Amino acid sequence: MASTLVGLLQGLIHQKAFFTMYAVEGLIWLDRNYFKNMLHKQRRKTLNKLLKITEQDINVMSFSPHMMIAARKKY
Repeated sequence: MASTLVGLLQGLIHQKAFFTMYAVEGLIWLDRNYFKNMLHKQRRKTLNKLLKITEQDINVMSFSPHMMIAARKKY
């Protein structure tokens, strides 16, 4: 695990970023009625719009309990 992290950091420092980080739940999980609202069609649509807006915002990314990294292999 540590060597993977070191590799990612080396990529950030020495070359153009080759991966994208996403906040999986973003801010939407902070809704106290999250599960109830996800079952309601219109509210789910609103929550998903909020997620889309904030999932890559570095300023609020730390509020998400899960992160996902997507990388692209260079040939």
